[in-house]
Amino acid sequence: MGLDQQVVAALPELGHGLLMTLVLTLLASLVSVVMGQVICFMRLRHFWLWRFIGRLYVSLMRGTPAIVQLFVVFLPYRGLVWAANHCWPLCWRLAATVALMLLKSCE
Repeated sequence: MGLDQQVVAALPELGHGLLMTLVLTLLASLVSVVMGQVICFMRLRHFWLWRFIGRLYVSLMRGTPAIVQLFVVFLPYRGLVWAANHCWPLCWRLAATVALMLLKSCE
């Protein structure tokens, strides 16, 4: 089997990966815009507690590397999903969406 045949055989999987990437990006972008607006409004409030919560969230999310955030979000979902009928694809999709949403809402 030549290299060209291997590439052609892998095209359906690559297409599925591209579609999944686009779906996760779109979903995480939409939710992170809304969440970013909420954090922005919290930081603009006059009540000190709302400002503090907004600043704390932004400081924690900006100060933590993205890979650490992925691990923190992914590992609890993995345990929950393994306990509930092993629906693994839902687990990593949900974890990836939540992690991207949390990360991008502070930028």
